[in-house]
Amino acid sequence: MTYTGIITLDYNHPDSNTQTRLTNALVLAGWQYAETSAVVVDSEDLDEIRLGLEVLARAIETPGELSALSIQVQMVGPERGAPAESNHRKALARLLKEELPSVRATRRKLNDSLADLSKTLDDADSLLED
Repeated sequence: MTYTGIITLDYNHPDSNTQTRLTNALVLAGWQYAETSAVVVDSEDLDEIRLGLEVLARAIETPGELSALSIQVQMVGPERGAPAESNHRKALARLLKEELPSVRATRRKLNDSLADLSKTLDDADSLLED
């Protein structure tokens, strides 16, 4: 099995030298530099993932005040189809026809406003008839 791991971390006012040292240590542990705040790894060896996590655990506070941290490790096995994909060939087309929640909420508010306006007009008509 292959594992894909990603670590993203960010600091408030980091010591850039220390942050670079942490990134370099992760690279030496087998992870790849992706960008300033992210390293990734694809490995069949879970120990390589663990080593990166150990490096992170030992040095996470050294660059400064941690403001964000995200760690994900996903096992990627042999390619396989989505559950019940043969029964849901039109799933994408059907979902793309669905109304967005924001449109649904706006439509509901407009309908409520129209109902309120209609009631106000009915009340005004009643007053004029009296």
